[in-house]
Amino acid sequence: IGIDGVRPDVLAKVETPNLDSLAARGTFTGQAQTGSPTVSGPGWSSFLVG
Repeated sequence: IGIDGVRPDVLAKVETPNLDSLAARGTFTGQAQTGSPTVSGPGWSSFLVG
């Protein structure tokens, strides 16, 4: 699951039991960054292909 446009510190402040369960059983990072420009299409492409 990729969430676009939400900082991880903001997401951590709300109650999300299902997402918390998925993160606990899988892989999670709050440190992923994409390259510039910060536009969704190019950003996701950079994230997916490196």
